[in-house]
Amino acid sequence: MVRTVDRHGWRHVKCLLLVLFGAVLMSGCDHHHATDKTPPMVTIEITGAGPPLTVSQNPASRRIGQPDVVEITANGEDDDGAMKSVSLAGDYSATCVGDSSGLAQTKTGNLYAENPVGTSSPGRTPHAMAVKLSVDIARLSTCSAGYSFRALRGTVTAKAENVAGGKEESASFSFDHLVLRVATFNISHGYFDGEPNAFTDDQAALSRWITFINSVDVVFLQDVDRNASRSGGIDEARVLSEKSALGYYHFQPRCRLGFLGLGGEYGIAVLSRFPLSDVRSHDVPATGTTSPLPVCGGQEPVVIVEAVIEFGGERHHLFGTHYNHRGDQEALRIESSRLATALIGLASGPVVFAGDLNAEPSTDEIKLLTQSLNDSYVSAGARLSCESETCIPAASDCCAARIDDILFREAAYSPLTWRTVVNTDPTDHAFNAVELALR
Repeated sequence: MVRTVDRHGWRHVKCLLLVLFGAVLMSGCDHHHATDKTPPMVTIEITGAGPPLTVSQNPASRRIGQPDVVEITANGEDDDGAMKSVSLAGDYSATCVGDSSGLAQTKTGNLYAENPVGTSSPGRTPHAMAVKLSVDIARLSTCSAGYSFRALRGTVTAKAENVAGGKEESASFSFDHLVLRVATFNISHGYFDGEPNAFTDDQAALSRWITFINSVDVVFLQDVDRNASRSGGIDEARVLSEKSALGYYHFQPRCRLGFLGLGGEYGIAVLSRFPLSDVRSHDVPATGTTSPLPVCGGQEPVVIVEAVIEFGGERHHLFGTHYNHRGDQEALRIESSRLATALIGLASGPVVFAGDLNAEPSTDEIKLLTQSLNDSYVSAGARLSCESETCIPAASDCCAARIDDILFREAAYSPLTWRTVVNTDPTDHAFNAVELALR
């Protein structure tokens, strides 16, 4: 007996066959777009301002010494499926300081680039996409008139998303560009050669000095009096610190002034925008000792003041001094440089050494220092700026006959500009300053 299938039963059979046939076809299809749950891979490639750098899952950072253009490329890739989008986004903040006021000003902005959704960059397959962002460090570091740049910090994050699973992966990169402004200034204890004293008789001159000091972050001072009768009993370093934006200072006496040393003290000082720590002084033995403090006259002891500031997450070692000035004291200046070199060798990290060294660059005492330190004037090269056609002493190059120096450890800084101001009456020394970009 043959069993037949009625019309309704045949309909069920056809449906079953279609389902089975469809399953067979589907089993041979690549349908990972509907089931892929693996996130795409994203990387950031950085070129410019240093060796190439690739960033993936772990965040990375870079300190930028020279104000170059940094190219940041975000790459998104999915080996199993198509990419949907890749984007780069971030922000930055830049700090500028008023040249006259010393007050800080901050500007902020966004960094943004995005690939059109669902498309790939030229030359890329649908499995990979990329987007590029150019960051012009010089442009972002530009300040308003009357302000000078100090710090730029930024962060960018790359995000990549695939089509199928809607999965997103990200990577981040941060950067900074930091500048420390350092100066050296011999103030001739407030006056020179019978001119009115800037602290007691010439407020216009004192205001100019404050303006100079406000334009930097650290200034080393020489020929500084404290409570000396000859300069009106003024604590000069304290006054300059209180009237300027450099609210931290240290005065180091070299000797006592006046009859039997009862007329106050004479020495050197350092003023800073940042707190000073680990402050100590070092006598140059060949020149005498400051303990006990001798009476001034003839040969004063040479002292080297050492202090530390924190800036940009690093400890910067500052050394300031004032060498003997007489022509027959070259041997003592060489001994001072020997001690300075030894002290610098003990300091780790960034180092700045500055002061009135009473010696020109070609002398042995300066050559000894430049065996381990760089001359910021020379390193600044073509980015040299002098604010007068004449210098004291006169020279064809207004900054050539230098006895006031700022030296630095090369591994820590990139000098950007050198500035000399010679209209500094009533002192006979120029105000010398340098911009040091942290490396």
